Amino acid sequence: MNDLYNLFVTQLRRTYNGERELVRTFSLLAKRARSEKLKDAFLNHLEETKRHVNRLETLFGSLKEEPHGAACTTTKALADEAEALYRENADDTSVDAALIAGGQKIEHYQIATYGCLQQWARTLALHSVDDTLHEILEEEKAADRKLSQLAVEGLNQSAVAGKHSMSLFH
Repeated sequence: MNDLYNLFVTQLRRTYNGERELVRTFSLLAKRARSEKLKDAFLNHLEETKRHVNRLETLFGSLKEEPHGAACTTTKALADEAEALYRENADDTSVDAALIAGGQKIEHYQIATYGCLQQWARTLALHSVDDTLHEILEEEKAADRKLSQLAVEGLNQSAVAGKHSMSLFH
């Protein structure tokens, strides 16, 4: 075993535990979203996140490693931040904008994490692992783009205007 492999496995464990935390978080964000489109985006990414957990479990099996250990304190902190953004804006027309911000902070961290993991897997010549991590990375990028799209399509503007665009809610 080399140091990069050990670093890779430790970070993969943190990522796995973070994804498990995000199953709960995306479920809560979906419940709190006022816009049906935002709710759907969170629910879709919730299902992807569940698949990420399963794919990571498969990766651990292929590496003959256990997924246990190494909690992801950053994901927990970002989930707490998303919750705080919601609580601070729950009675406000900006609640969906706040939920998008919380979700995007999580996505940006995951994009950075999966990007590093994929490069390490490539360096370690773990080709099937590299491919799986690349697929997950692309899904995280797509989730971030979807949240940006919803913000630009009107949820941020609705927060400024103090009202919700009916087209975003139905």
